[in-house]
Amino acid sequence: MRTAAVCLVVFVAACSDDSPSSPVAPTNPMAPTTSGFTLSGTVRDNRPNGPALAGATVRLDTGQSTAAGSDGRYRFQNVSGAVTVTASGPHHVAASETATIDQDRTVDFALAHTGVPPFEGTVFISPRLIDSSDSSSLMNVTYAGRGMREVFDRRVDRWITVDAYLFNVRYGWGAVEYQVNPEFGSVDAARAEVDTYAPALGRLPAFLMTNAREVEINAGVELFGGNPNGSFLIHTGQGRRYIDDGFLEEILFHEAAHVSLDARHANAPGWTTAQNADGVFVSTYARDNPAREDVAESILPYFAVRRRSARLGDADRTAILAAIPNRLEYFDRQGFVN
Repeated sequence: MRTAAVCLVVFVAACSDDSPSSPVAPTNPMAPTTSGFTLSGTVRDNRPNGPALAGATVRLDTGQSTAAGSDGRYRFQNVSGAVTVTASGPHHVAASETATIDQDRTVDFALAHTGVPPFEGTVFISPRLIDSSDSSSLMNVTYAGRGMREVFDRRVDRWITVDAYLFNVRYGWGAVEYQVNPEFGSVDAARAEVDTYAPALGRLPAFLMTNAREVEINAGVELFGGNPNGSFLIHTGQGRRYIDDGFLEEILFHEAAHVSLDARHANAPGWTTAQNADGVFVSTYARDNPAREDVAESILPYFAVRRRSARLGDADRTAILAAIPNRLEYFDRQGFVN
């Protein structure tokens, strides 16, 4: 019996094609396999205070591409060998770098802005930045009789003296005198115009109203205005167009910057330093009128990204952050909080 047992063992061994000395785990044909390494990095603007470029496109010459996240970071996996990496953005000059990926690698990009303003005029970025759903600081309106006032009338392009209908309008931040051209014909008609514009002015942040003293209301289709002497100019025909298009508050916001911000900031050393550091204007209107319009054109985009970011489209938000990072930082330092 001992001999038969030995022969059986030998027979089994001889008849087997695979006779490992220890068991081997079976291969799973569905198990993932990896090859290559991780290539990652950050895409940023190359200026001082330049932002991370959210949404920047990063491509490999192998055909792979991805978009940078909100922090400007991108990531590729399973990359190996020599590859050319190219980063680009809608407002930046593309840049490329060739690298040999034989281990996990980081390739960062600092892109130069094209220098092209992203907007023609910033008051028309979006009608949703401030609208009738926002609260107004308007408290009350009181008719104060008639009085002689000097107002500007764009229809004749000069200052004129009129026996205006006068209204004292109180806001949470202070009081303003509304001066309505007598051409409207009655107290009730004048009051109707005040009631149209007074709530809208109350939707602006208080930091824009520190120098507001009066609002001049004329008929006619002429542009609004704002003067460092403390006056707003309204022409109601044009006002109706702004209302119909949804941009009344945005227009008043721009003019309020002329009223309350220009005198203090337009020639301030910190502002001119920020302008130079950015090297780009947020709009062609600001570029073409840098001394007069840059503060007013930049403050609404600042308010939009800092206070109304959820109402901005991603492309507009990215365009603002990429165009004027140093101006935004300048405004941050001013404590414009309400």
